[in-house]
Amino acid sequence: MVSPALPAAPPAPTPALRAWNMPARIVLPGALLVALLISTQYLFQPFVWRNWPVDEVLLGWFDIVRERVVTALAIGVALVLAGHAPVRSAVLRAVLMAVAIALGAAVGELTPLLLAADSHEHDVRRVLGHVLRWTVVGGRVAAMAYLWRRS
Repeated sequence: MVSPALPAAPPAPTPALRAWNMPARIVLPGALLVALLISTQYLFQPFVWRNWPVDEVLLGWFDIVRERVVTALAIGVALVLAGHAPVRSAVLRAVLMAVAIALGAAVGELTPLLLAADSHEHDVRRVLGHVLRWTVVGGRVAAMAYLWRRS
């Protein structure tokens, strides 16, 4: 007796190719946490407490928190958006991650400067220095991600 053939199961849908899967619901709160932690560096400088009253120190810290939050969120958004790029190679993923961090940092650091009517050349140099620092950090993060995936 020959049993009737069962119908073939439909092929499983192939997942959309993505560089990485970092959902915004994880990345953006994480970026806010990083911004807050980085901003506390200001509070741990002894000269700040020696030279200014507490209320001025806290107001200065809030300015720094605001700047760090804008930059961290810009980097987070850039990472989430770049994560949708169809990239298979681990090297290209690392390069894409570094570029996303650098572009996000540039947008985050330049946005407040462009919105301020009284920006000076000194501010531009300071911001470019911050962008360079974030680019180096982004390169390190991308290298770690590449080495982690490779291992």
